[in-house]
Amino acid sequence: MSLCRGLPAKRTHKPQKIFAALAALALLLTTTASGSPTPAGDEVVAVVNGEKITLREVERVIREAKVGLQMASRLRELEPGPSPEQIDAAKLAAALGLDPGAMSAEEARFYRRLERDLERRKRPPDRNEAFNQLVREEVLYQEAVKRGLGVSLAEARELQRQVEEVSRKAYEREGRWQEILRLE
Repeated sequence: MSLCRGLPAKRTHKPQKIFAALAALALLLTTTASGSPTPAGDEVVAVVNGEKITLREVERVIREAKVGLQMASRLRELEPGPSPEQIDAAKLAAALGLDPGAMSAEEARFYRRLERDLERRKRPPDRNEAFNQLVREEVLYQEAVKRGLGVSLAEARELQRQVEEVSRKAYEREGRWQEILRLE
C-alpha cells in the first residue's frame, strides 16, 4: 500500500509493526466485546510506532468533515456554483482533454483518483475512512519529524495570517466580505 497516491508502494513492512497493528486490533476487539469500563471515545483503536489513535479522534475527523460539508453548502448559497453532486469525473476529464478509453496508465490512475475524491466530497467519511486518514497522517508526521522537516508555531501562524489576508482581499474586491462575516 502506498501512503501517497500515485507513487509506487514500497514493501518495507517490518514484522513487529504488523504484529503491533494486529495486537492493537485484537485488544480493541476484546475490550469492546468485554464491555470494559473505559470512558466513551478513549478506546485506543490503533498504535502507530507508539503513538495512540483513539476512537474520539476518529469521531472528531467525521465531525469536522460534516461541518466542512455544511459550510460548503452555506457558501454555495451565497455564491452559487456546482455542488459536489453536480461534478462529474467524466465531464472533468473531457474538459482536461482526457479520453477515458485512450488514457495512459498514469492518466487512468489520475482519473480513478479524481473519481474517488469527487465521491468522497459528497459525504463525510465513515469510521474506516476516518481511521485510515488518521493513520496516514500519523505515519507522514512521524516521517517528517524523522527527516527533520517541520515548521515553528510562529511560522504556521504567519502562514495562516497570510492566507486569511489574501482571502479577505479577494472577497473585498468582490464586495462579499460583509456576507462572509455574517456567517461567523
